[in-house]
Formats: sequence, structure tokens, C-alpha cells
Amino acid sequence: MKTQTFLKLDVDDFLSTPSNEWDRQIAFTPKEVSQMLSVPLSTIYDLCYNGRLKAFKIGTHWRIHRKGLYEFLKHSIDTSIVL
Repeated sequence: MKTQTFLKLDVDDFLSTPSNEWDRQIAFTPKEVSQMLSVPLSTIYDLCYNGRLKAFKIGTHWRIHRKGLYEFLKHSIDTSIVL
């Protein structure tokens, strides 16, 4: 079964905003991703811990790579049920 692609933005254009707030960042904090997606911070940490959202640690600090976030959203959107 072929999945339809709904997120058609290029990864380089992903998160491009008029204010350029996140345009130059290659990695985001869990708090920033929580704000971007309007979900609880605990949800972002859970996604990082269980490996669903590709993230890495620098010392004790989690960072989420732009491409990892893009791929997570693309997969989540493409596999969601559309009514």
C-alpha cells in the first residue's frame, strides 16, 4: 500500500518563518519543539526517549536535529488517518 505524501516542503525550507526565528538553527531544544508543535514538553521528551523523534544528547541536554524533526512530522502526517 502506497502512502500519500502531504508534507511537500523541502527540508531546507522547513521551519522558514517571516521572523527568521528558527531559520538558521540546525538543532532545537525540546522546549522549542514543544512550542512549535503546541504539545506538552513531556510529550517531546517521551518521543526522544523512545526513539520516535531522532534526537541526541550533548552532556545532559537533548537536541533535536532539524532533519529529524522534519522526517518525524512527514512520517506522522503521511501515516495519519485522513477523514
